[in-house]
Amino acid sequence: MSAIRTPVLIVGGGPAGAAAAVYAARKGIRTGVVAERFGGQTLDTLGIENYISVLETQGPTFAAALENHVRAYEVDLMNGQRVSALTPAAQPGGQITVTLENGATL
Repeated sequence: MSAIRTPVLIVGGGPAGAAAAVYAARKGIRTGVVAERFGGQTLDTLGIENYISVLETQGPTFAAALENHVRAYEVDLMNGQRVSALTPAAQPGGQITVTLENGATL
C-alpha cells in the first residue's frame, strides 16, 4: 500500500525555493512553485562566488540554471505571480489557502 502524499506549494523561486522544489519532486510529491521572479535576488547579482560547486557565475546565468533544474522535474512553475495572503488551515493538518495578488487562490 503506497502512502498518499500531500501536494506541496513553495512560495518563492530563489535558490532555496528551487532546491525545495527539486527535492520534493524527487520524492514523488506533486510540487508547485509560485514566484514573482523565478531566480529571486540572484537575478540582480553580478557575481556569485559562494554557492557550493560553483566557483563563479553571474546571477542571471545562475537563475537560468536553477529554472532549468526545476523544469527537469514535473514541477508546476507559476512565475510572475505574487502572493498577497496565506490563510492557515481551519484544522491541524488541513489545507492552507494561498491568495495571489490577482485574486486567484491556490
